[in-house]
Amino acid sequence: MKRKRQNDGSSVIAQDTKIKKNSQSFTAHQFKKQLRSENNGEVLQALTLFRTSVGEFEIESDPEKDIIQSYLKISGECAEIIQLLDGNKRPPKELQLICEVLEKIFLSVIDNHPIYHSSLVRVAHQICQKHIKQVERAIFAGIHNNVAMAGFRLLTSIVMLGISSARNVMSCFSFDHPTLMKLVNRCNLENDEDVRVCYVRFMLSLLVVGDSQLIEDLLSHKGFIKGTFKAVKSDRLSLIQVLLPTLRDKIVMNSTIKKTQKLRLFNEYTLQQLANLYVWDGKNDIDTDKEKDEEERTSSGRDIVRELIHNFLCDVTCSHRHGINFFDKTYGTSGMNQNSVLFKFLQTLRTATKDSLVEELVVKVLKTCPDILQKYLTSSGYSFFPRASETWVVNMKFLAKIYKAQPDVPPCLIQSDKVAVQKLVAMAMVTTKPVVISKSTLIQGIKNANLMVCYQSLDVLLLFLEKSLKVIQFVQQASPQFNKKEFLDAFTGDIYKELPEVTLLFGIWHRTMNMLSGKQVPDIKEDSLQNPDFSDLLSILLKVLRLYQVCVPSAMEQTTFDFGHLLHDTYNLQEKELCTDATLQISALRFLETLPRGQIKWFKELKTDKSKQSTVTLLLNLLTSSTDSKLKDASKVLLHKIFRETGIFKSSDQEITIWLQHLLPKESGSNIKIEIQFLQKILTKVVRNPHPLMDHIAMATVSALQEVDGGGEDCLNDGDGKVLTTQIKDILELDDVPITQVDSFAATLPRPWTHPRPWTHLQPYPTRQLRSSRQLILHLQRSYYHHLVHSFLLLFRSGLHLLNCSKPQLPPI
Repeated sequence: MKRKRQNDGSSVIAQDTKIKKNSQSFTAHQFKKQLRSENNGEVLQALTLFRTSVGEFEIESDPEKDIIQSYLKISGECAEIIQLLDGNKRPPKELQLICEVLEKIFLSVIDNHPIYHSSLVRVAHQICQKHIKQVERAIFAGIHNNVAMAGFRLLTSIVMLGISSARNVMSCFSFDHPTLMKLVNRCNLENDEDVRVCYVRFMLSLLVVGDSQLIEDLLSHKGFIKGTFKAVKSDRLSLIQVLLPTLRDKIVMNSTIKKTQKLRLFNEYTLQQLANLYVWDGKNDIDTDKEKDEEERTSSGRDIVRELIHNFLCDVTCSHRHGINFFDKTYGTSGMNQNSVLFKFLQTLRTATKDSLVEELVVKVLKTCPDILQKYLTSSGYSFFPRASETWVVNMKFLAKIYKAQPDVPPCLIQSDKVAVQKLVAMAMVTTKPVVISKSTLIQGIKNANLMVCYQSLDVLLLFLEKSLKVIQFVQQASPQFNKKEFLDAFTGDIYKELPEVTLLFGIWHRTMNMLSGKQVPDIKEDSLQNPDFSDLLSILLKVLRLYQVCVPSAMEQTTFDFGHLLHDTYNLQEKELCTDATLQISALRFLETLPRGQIKWFKELKTDKSKQSTVTLLLNLLTSSTDSKLKDASKVLLHKIFRETGIFKSSDQEITIWLQHLLPKESGSNIKIEIQFLQKILTKVVRNPHPLMDHIAMATVSALQEVDGGGEDCLNDGDGKVLTTQIKDILELDDVPITQVDSFAATLPRPWTHPRPWTHLQPYPTRQLRSSRQLILHLQRSYYHHLVHSFLLLFRSGLHLLNCSKPQLPPI
């Protein structure tokens, strides 16, 4: 019975030690001599010692041990090694050694010995023309992975010699061999190198060294490059960091490669395989920090891979110049699908609402190719019908991001091509109105009992109106080739058909205010969404109403709602500290500013929680009491609009500015509320019956003109004084609110000018009447009307400055 030999590894160690010891004294002459031996054992030993000596030289870098240089000096074209490839089939082990030795020589010449480059090019040419079958036998050696790896590495080193060697490899290698596609998926992540890695490196070497013609020839071999994408999800990080940039630089950004060739490589199937790198699960072989555990290294590597593949896919799918995109001038309205590959690829990205990078990729593709926008949304599988679920909210936010990324002005409006107006409107609506959000869908969402569903529906409606406004403003300001009026009529008509009734929006306002006042309980269920902030809901509602008025003014004409309630409601929220931000009030003011004349009864008193007050009174209170500069400015703008629409200040807007400027508190002790009440009553009386004031102004103007024509006589008659006194008393009698006394300000009254000036119709009284009014003001300085007298003195002084073009310094009394 034979004894079994113990496999304790001692024999292997002894053999390695013997080889290492022999390699130290191994020379190039010995190597050349042993290769000529007819004994296969000596040949294998020589090849093994040569490989070991090269490895030692790479570690020590001792020139005296550079066996490759020594060998090339005595055998420049490696005749002894090439002779081994002649004749019969070589055993796999011997083929592996021959390939490895040749690879070492080629790489050493490329890196360290360029003087032998031409000789090695001839050697490579000889291998490709005469012995390529032996190399292919090594590559397609079945289960011998090490042999296949050695063959790929040899071909890679030959390609790296230059473009001529690369063309030789391209012309003789069997790219259509049936076994080749099996090798690309042969992986072994436990080792630093496997067959797949060698395959990919060989493919990348052809791309790096090759010119445009060679790359086109390489693309013509179906499956050679595409085959690398199938298992890319599990590739090492070091390989991906080389693969993706090389593909980008040599193929995607290569302008000589036709778009159809790129489409054959990057079809919907291969793009989906590359997109799997967003969930990469390979090995991080770059980060060798021992303090990190495996999970941390994998996580850091995944972030790098995700960024690489995201940038790569954006270059491939989002560029008309270098990518696989085709521009459709009809925006998909013709019925033809010119970007079918991208459309099918987007359908495979099922994590667009869960992965931020995938979402960004989808948004960019749809921005570049709006012709597939509507088709994608209707077939993507995402539900946009309103329902109280987190998934629906995420889908709506995704939809909003898609349309926000679309250009504000559709490029079809800028094109020089002549297109029918109705077709142009349809093309503009592609990037303006989400096709999956119909009018009925908006109504269902706005009427939903859950406020979050209502809020998201309003957000999409706001986006639709904002995009529509941009289009309208562009057409109004530009000089397009189409009929501007016809386009705007058709476009606004289509917008109006898609908008819910404005009464529905006011219903949301009432419901929200009832919830804030406690009259109605919000819909909060266990499976329901969390309600949004009430101020955010009201703010977006006001923005929607404002855009309704701007885009489709006719929509507001059908409602009987008193818009003044909007401002009163926001003011009450501020008073009750339910809304501390002034943004809501500013939104309300800007909306009221867009309403046409007569739409609001500004001077009508409305019931509030505390008292009755008109909208004008409320605005004056905001102007005088607010500390927010934006709110003050918005109040002032709206008050200007109100006063102009009364018709009293037709002559000059500067009068309005003077009134509002002197209404602002100048002293801490001034009673602004009394002045506001007085001004509100005066304006109310004048607005309801403006004729008496107009008559007074006309009489004063005629009197002033007569005074100028009379040479500026300085006479005071009792009649004029009585008229002035009667007019001021009539105004003061309108105010039945008791006013506290203040100190005398009669000294601030300016002396009249000694020379007559041509008074305009802006001044109600001539100079000589102002002199008599001075006597009246001195008489009233101790009365309880003194506070109003002070305010009117400031107003009169500003009025005189306004009328005097040179603005002289007024002398003190």
